[in-house]
Amino acid sequence: MNIIERLISGYPQGDVSPQDFIDHLSIGADGWIGAWVAAGLAVIFGMLVYIIPIYLTEKDKVGPYPLWLHTFYCAADFMGIVCLFFSVRGLVQYRDLPAK
Repeated sequence: MNIIERLISGYPQGDVSPQDFIDHLSIGADGWIGAWVAAGLAVIFGMLVYIIPIYLTEKDKVGPYPLWLHTFYCAADFMGIVCLFFSVRGLVQYRDLPAK
């Protein structure tokens, strides 16, 4: 089994609904501590990506990133905002569906 197959072998097969994310991130669910630790680390490291360059710019008076990397970060952040917007919009629509 190659590394890509090992990485994706733990992913759920079939459709994944917004409720699945809510269920797995709910306190008391199986593995909720690991999920929250992973989310917290992602937020911390993501914030450091912004805090460290600000510190370096103030200290050295030179920007640490070239222009192309700024555009990459802006594009990635914009994509994240759009994905979050559509996810929340889909979650609200999913929540408003009648129960089966």
